[in-house]
Amino acid sequence: MLRRIMFSMLVLPLWSVSGWAQHADIEFSYENDVLIIRDGIPSNNEGAQIFEATFPLRGFTERFTENPGFLSEIGNGDMVLPGDDIELELFESQTFGSFLTYFDPATGQMEPTAATIRINDNAGTNTEDLEISNTDFSGVNPQFIQTGSSAGEIHSHIDFFLSEEAEGNNGAYGILFRLTTSNSMIENSQLIWLVFNFGMSPSEFDELAVPAFAAGGSLILGDVNGDGVVDLLDVAPFVDLLTNNGFLPEADINMDGVVDLLDVGPFVGILTG
Repeated sequence: MLRRIMFSMLVLPLWSVSGWAQHADIEFSYENDVLIIRDGIPSNNEGAQIFEATFPLRGFTERFTENPGFLSEIGNGDMVLPGDDIELELFESQTFGSFLTYFDPATGQMEPTAATIRINDNAGTNTEDLEISNTDFSGVNPQFIQTGSSAGEIHSHIDFFLSEEAEGNNGAYGILFRLTTSNSMIENSQLIWLVFNFGMSPSEFDELAVPAFAAGGSLILGDVNGDGVVDLLDVAPFVDLLTNNGFLPEADINMDGVVDLLDVGPFVGILTG
């Protein structure tokens, strides 16, 4: 009976729910005097959207990638201004107390790591790489990405290298940064988590690592109101997320990157289990 009541409370108010779509590049634009980041995975950890990337395990490009790129083009309805410099500015995660944050799938926790990520492009005014370790960084921060074209567009790929210390330590490696602009009239972007998969299966990465970054390292599925327990008090905020196309990792019960009707059944199962 409770299961039927819960299902009615959750489903009857819903008419349409739209999903989140991930893009290969980090898309951004100037809007209302702010540098806006588009289409990342929403999170409640440090206000940062999450973007995914992959370091290959072997081959010519082992531990190297130039994806995602950085994109602002008129064809997508985006633009900056001609001559504006866009840069990547690294930040320390206040949640995890680290610059390079490592998720260990063996423990399901964020752990210290001896590995580093190097950003190597040296375009524009850059004269040094940016070397990012667990607790520090060295080199040039911020790193130059590109200058807006005469049409106010950006499309650039910079180089990311994962060090040899990562060998045998499969998991997820995340860095926290924002995009900045040389235009003093435009506010810099919100923070961005760029989380690299190194050796995890796609499902393991999406179901374990990404939610850990999104939730700040701890996640109680179904605890939508954040009081540490899953009960009837979570129903109203869950329905609100569904009807308003909102997102919280705690409400993404099937962990597919969006809160939608596919989460209703598992949510009811947690409540009545």
